[in-house]
Amino acid sequence: MQAHLYAESLLNAYYAVISVWGWWHWSLSEEQEVAIYGFKRADWVKSSVLTMLLLAILYAWLSCLTDSTLPLWDAVVTAFAWVGSLYLVYRKLENWLFLTVSNLVAIPVQWSKGLELTALLSVLFLVMGLMGYFRWRKVLKATQHIT
Repeated sequence: MQAHLYAESLLNAYYAVISVWGWWHWSLSEEQEVAIYGFKRADWVKSSVLTMLLLAILYAWLSCLTDSTLPLWDAVVTAFAWVGSLYLVYRKLENWLFLTVSNLVAIPVQWSKGLELTALLSVLFLVMGLMGYFRWRKVLKATQHIT
């Protein structure tokens, strides 16, 4: 079966690379408990610009150079997942929000392409991401006194 979700297919390679980088980056910390950080205003600006830039590039590629049938949605899933994973490496709480958007869009896209098991896996990732967000937020509130 051909789903024609080319950008989402790239996620697997990206996840392999970013996972190794994240593991290495986190292993550099000598702290017993790894710190969690929240976004500053500049982080919101940078992450928004990066997401929109990736979205535009991916959409242009998918719509002009492939036979993708859902180029916009494929680009949305991938752009948000890439940015979310990047900020996960830096232990930014808001990474979970980007990953949540990615999974919320991915579920109906995957289901519509007949990838029901992949969609169910994305549901699991969505639940794990929400749990991660609320757990990290609790830790950040306890250590940084945020509201």
